[in-house]
Amino acid sequence: MDNSRVNRNGEVWVYIEAVHGKIADVSLELLSKGRELADKLAVPLAGMLIGSGVASLAAKVFSCGADRVYAADHPLLERYETLAYAKAAVALIEEHNPQIVIYG
Repeated sequence: MDNSRVNRNGEVWVYIEAVHGKIADVSLELLSKGRELADKLAVPLAGMLIGSGVASLAAKVFSCGADRVYAADHPLLERYETLAYAKAAVALIEEHNPQIVIYG
């Protein structure tokens, strides 16, 4: 393993699944577990939102324990398409380099 790419001081991220403007219950549950892990590692907890109009959900993510929220919010992401969402997630991850990303 190339240890030069390991981010020992990064964040714990939780992918926030949003459908029709509502956050999926599994994402809220994972925020709770992510908070425990982030506290144990002494790093911030962040939510990752991907879609169209999802930035408005940031307040809910913060109220559920996130310290930060990263969003890829674009009209082209209105409908879920695996490749587009994967590209958006990879772009956010490469830009911010979290230590751990949790998906439901």
